[in-house]
Amino acid sequence: MDRSKQLPQVEVTMVSRVGQRHFMRGEPGDDAVYVYESSHSDFVFCGVADGQSGMSHSLTGARESLLVAANYLEKAGITSLMQYPYPDEIQFRFIRRIRERIDLLAEQYGVGRDAFSSTLLGIALEKKSGNYVLAHLGDGCGIGVLRDGTMKIISVPDTGVSAQYTWLTTSPQALSHLRIYFGNLQNYRRILLMTDGADCICKGRNIQRRAREILLSRNPEDIRTYMEKFVAVDDASCIMIDGNREESS
Repeated sequence: MDRSKQLPQVEVTMVSRVGQRHFMRGEPGDDAVYVYESSHSDFVFCGVADGQSGMSHSLTGARESLLVAANYLEKAGITSLMQYPYPDEIQFRFIRRIRERIDLLAEQYGVGRDAFSSTLLGIALEKKSGNYVLAHLGDGCGIGVLRDGTMKIISVPDTGVSAQYTWLTTSPQALSHLRIYFGNLQNYRRILLMTDGADCICKGRNIQRRAREILLSRNPEDIRTYMEKFVAVDDASCIMIDGNREESS
């Protein structure tokens, strides 16, 4: 799935590739990519979620978790969340809403909750103010390119006892590992969210040299061309959010 979406002050580029492991078996990938723009406000949500491999409904769980996240953050209001004095309550409500949806799906499908397991990395922003809230559970990575071209990892992968283990929406410890960050898009030229399979961009906490050049490119389509050149074993997805390029040029 490849798509670009033009929004006032914001441009979103999405790239998603099915990994060779699924491709060779003729299976769909486990990555979900979701962009939502409110029709009655300046709210935008962008998110990626990686369904747990081998679980029967992990892609459904990944998609639904992104939908619930967007709905919760829109209703709560980004500015209101930024001013709320109890961040642990925000984390609790966030996870609770996702779990409620997963439990409902498990009942409908007649399977256990773990069948819908996924990671989650999403950002909700207000286009006018530039205020954003970023939520991250599990691996994957959030990268920011500052106005001066400096590049930094906004949110690092969170793995468990080994690099192959990560925290999921159904993990008993999910609440302790959900990270919530606040910021303003005006501080960045670009923000990129990626699943762990997109290691041609960032592997662990290390941004690849060629990827650094691509992330500094003024043409957002360069990220698509770059990812097409790599054969990924795992599904690889990313969303790139650009602020007003006229301001950042």
